[in-house]
Amino acid sequence: MKSIFIPILVVVLNASLLVFAPRQLLAQNKGGSESNRSSTNNYYLKTAKMYFGLNDSTKAIDALALAILLEPDNAEAQMLLKESRRLLEEKNVPRESAKRASLPEEIAAPMSPDKDISTLLQDVYAALEGEQYDDALKIIEKILTKDPIHKEALYIKGKVNYIKHKRITENLKTTHEQEKLKGHEYLRDSAIPHQEILRFPVKEQWEDISKRTLPELDKVVEENERKTEQLRMIPNLEKDSTPKVIEDALNTIISFEFLDTPLRDIIIFIREKTNVNM
Repeated sequence: MKSIFIPILVVVLNASLLVFAPRQLLAQNKGGSESNRSSTNNYYLKTAKMYFGLNDSTKAIDALALAILLEPDNAEAQMLLKESRRLLEEKNVPRESAKRASLPEEIAAPMSPDKDISTLLQDVYAALEGEQYDDALKIIEKILTKDPIHKEALYIKGKVNYIKHKRITENLKTTHEQEKLKGHEYLRDSAIPHQEILRFPVKEQWEDISKRTLPELDKVVEENERKTEQLRMIPNLEKDSTPKVIEDALNTIISFEFLDTPLRDIIIFIREKTNVNM
């Protein structure tokens, strides 16, 4: 009986060990992890306190965020986080106010989009009244940058482009007509000789201007004199016959030279020498 009882006791002890040993190991592991977490949390919390003491709120907030992530119920970390954020906001407020003060009044208080577009439209109409179409198109492009489907701006843009195209076409037509008229006048004027001066060769190119008489000229003069004498011998000579002055003038041989002399002066000279109206 005693020998049977001993094995039963051993079996019960083994079963007890199998049941309670895993629980003890889990408890030990849980306690170790909590101790590690608390040690890590203490590290981030200490780091945050160090930055907080140095008035570096940004780095303190980063460290406190890690501390609260590891230990969400840590009241000290949450309190330090709120305080650090408050100090950071107080530091940023003077910077923002100084930045706003340095900006122009229009930039510090910008107009609403609708009001801005309405103002730009007024500028567009003012430019159109002054026929400044390029400036109007630039302002319309600003409006379309803010609102690409603005109906009034798109309509005005189309009208302005049409007016510009029409004016350019009219200017081209006017320029074409002017150039055409100039070409016609040039062709008409080029057909009219404007040079009134007869240009003869220079004196050095003439061999002997005083002796420039053709060999047949003497024979022609003699023949004319002979015929004139025959006419005088006719008994019934008409009264309106050629006067003797003209005959003598026609039979006169004149040698003259002109250098860059106007044609009018040449005619006057010949008229004086020959007594013949020309």
